[in-house]
Amino acid sequence: MLAALESRCKMNDYRRPTYLHDMARVYSQSKIVFIISHTNRILNMRFFKVPPSGALLLTERSDTNGQTELLHEGEHYVTYEGQDELLAKVEYYLTHDDERERITRAGQAVVLQHHTYEVRTQVILDTVQAEHGRMVAPVHSWPAEECTMHYMRLHSMLRLMDATARTPWRTVKGRCRLSRHVRQMYYILTALLRRVKYEWISL
Repeated sequence: MLAALESRCKMNDYRRPTYLHDMARVYSQSKIVFIISHTNRILNMRFFKVPPSGALLLTERSDTNGQTELLHEGEHYVTYEGQDELLAKVEYYLTHDDERERITRAGQAVVLQHHTYEVRTQVILDTVQAEHGRMVAPVHSWPAEECTMHYMRLHSMLRLMDATARTPWRTVKGRCRLSRHVRQMYYILTALLRRVKYEWISL
């Protein structure tokens, strides 16, 4: 996808990592910022970083990562599925300035109003205070084995090999130890392969 876009559009040097102020500068100088990641099941933080910069957010379509609950597609951001649609959307919004800027301004306004760190932190504090410290997250009602399984899966998806390996496995009566170790090794190897793939793509 990156090579196809580079052959058609003027792009920043995506081979050079950018962080903090450099990232904000690149975003603010761009008309469109698109997100591509190893999975669209987890909401990427750039989903919240791009709109405030004044660039149009173009991200992968997903009905499972929560993005449709936070912003409205076509009103605050734009989605694509596959390279052909990505290229078509980029070409369209580069040649339709008014429509691009309308979506960009709407996305910028809603993120700055509802999804900054300050706002989100206050929501967390208010929720904790309202519940008087009671643990209400669904994970607290799960069986111990299921809870641990989900943490290991999450760590492996984030390429956190050490965290995956350290996650304790709470066995239940009657489950053999071999099954426990095999499953844990599966997630460790998954985390390793994802990290290798990510580092290779970043070269």
